[in-house]
Amino acid sequence: MGMPSFGRPQTTPTKPPSPNPDASGIYHVGSGVKGPTIIYQPEPTFPEEARKAKFNGTPTVALIVDEKGKPQNVHVIHSVVDSVDQKYREAALALEKATVDAVKQYKFKPATKDGKPVAVYLNVEVNIDPF
Repeated sequence: MGMPSFGRPQTTPTKPPSPNPDASGIYHVGSGVKGPTIIYQPEPTFPEEARKAKFNGTPTVALIVDEKGKPQNVHVIHSVVDSVDQKYREAALALEKATVDAVKQYKFKPATKDGKPVAVYLNVEVNIDPF
């Protein structure tokens, strides 16, 4: 199992992040917005389907870390399912579910702007490899 990386954009933005929130009130790290800090990070439970298939992977999930440091709207944005042989599909789906379930339990010191907690978008890569 591995350490996730936080706040790494999947693509290079064409312009720097705005210091203002988007229409839903969510910020992006950068331009005066300091990223959240992980304070609790349980390891995903490695699914039996993946263990039997000797399958591992690194799904990427996106989430919002709210003003209280709690994960919201956790969902897969880079699926390991899309790049595996059909015989590993069930194992890959189980692996992604375990990843999402673990990330939903993370706790953060919230992101801040001008010293005040703010909600931010975040991407997390989780390498799950018990072998």
